Amino acid sequence: MPKPLHGWRALAGEIAIIVVGVLIALSAEQFVEAITWRSHVSEARRDLRTELEEDLAAAQERIQFAPCVARRMDQMDDLIDKPPTHHWTLMPGHILVPIRVWSSAEWDSALATGAVAHMRSDDRARYAQLYSLVAGINSILGSEFTSVSELHLIERGGPLSQASEDRLRADVARIRGYNTVVALASEELSRQMRAAGIVLGAEDERQLKAEVCAMPRDNLDESAARRNGH
Repeated sequence: MPKPLHGWRALAGEIAIIVVGVLIALSAEQFVEAITWRSHVSEARRDLRTELEEDLAAAQERIQFAPCVARRMDQMDDLIDKPPTHHWTLMPGHILVPIRVWSSAEWDSALATGAVAHMRSDDRARYAQLYSLVAGINSILGSEFTSVSELHLIERGGPLSQASEDRLRADVARIRGYNTVVALASEELSRQMRAAGIVLGAEDERQLKAEVCAMPRDNLDESAARRNGH
């Protein structure tokens, strides 16, 4: 069996040096990777909080407008029960259900890039819970929008058939239910966001304070309807 050129002890020393060098290289690589992921997670967290602030503004708006939507549905019920015999006009687009985009794009991105997997477990759980609520609300909003869109069929009114009355009453009932559920879910989402330290920005607060709950003035008067060409 051939012996190493400088003896076994020297060979062992060389191997040890190589092993130490490899370990140092691996440690350095892991350190750089950890620093990189820390940067990615920090950036993702900033983006998530910015997105959630926008969702919080949408939630606060739905809480603020819930009574308005309920009163407007009262008007719709009265109109369906006792529609004018002549042509009449609702104010276009004034069903009073706020239409906003509740975004979760940053959460989807953070999941896809792996940033969520590198977060602390408590942060990961907190964001997952918040976005689960957002997803649930979005699902309800999709159904609500379908019913609201059908109510636009009576924006240019006239006599209603029995089938139309039944259909519209069902739409109003559904919107009432959606409005209640969305408002309650918005309150819970707002509570959890406050616990996570997420608050409204100054501009969102200003816009919410500027929004008013005013019932639209529908044109149900026969003489006025005639003047408008109906």
